[in-house]
Amino acid sequence: WGGKMLDDIDDGTKWMIDQGYADPDNICIMGASYGGYAALQNTANGEVDYKCAVAFAPISNISALMHHLRNINGFKAYLEYVESDEWTFEEASPNSNIDKINIPVLLMHGSNDLSVTVLQSRSFYKNMKDAGKDIRYVEFENEGHYLSSEKYRIQLLHEIETFLKRTIE
Repeated sequence: WGGKMLDDIDDGTKWMIDQGYADPDNICIMGASYGGYAALQNTANGEVDYKCAVAFAPISNISALMHHLRNINGFKAYLEYVESDEWTFEEASPNSNIDKINIPVLLMHGSNDLSVTVLQSRSFYKNMKDAGKDIRYVEFENEGHYLSSEKYRIQLLHEIETFLKRTIE
C-alpha cells in the first residue's frame, strides 16, 4: 500500500544524502497519520538506513483500518484504492513487520482519534515491546487525530526533541 509513495520518500532521502544536504549518520524519518504509516513501513522496508523513526497517529495495521472504516460512505472506492495484487494487507502493515524494524521508534497517538483508532498504536507498541524493540509510546488523553490542543502540540515537540537528542546526536 502506497508503494510508489514509499519509494518516493526513500528516493528523496537518498538524493538529499547524495547531494550532501543530509547526513546519513543522523537521519530520522517522521510522519503523522498516513505519513506515520510511511515512517514505520519505510523503516521496515530497509531501503534507507534511517537512524530512528517518529510516528504520530500512524496506520500500523491496514486490515484493522479497513475494518474500522467499513461503514463510511465511499468505503468500496477506498478499498479498491488500497487493495493490490502485488502484496497483502499483512505484508504492507508495519505491525506485521516488527522483526524488520531495528531502530528506535517514538510513537504518539491521541486517545480519542476517530480517524485512526488509538488501538493501532497500542497494538504496535505492545508488539514492539514484546519483541524487545526500542520504542517510546506517548498517548495524549482525550486528544483526537489532529492534535488540536496546544499543550499536546508543545508536548509532542518536546518529545521529538528529547528523542532526537537520544538517537541521533
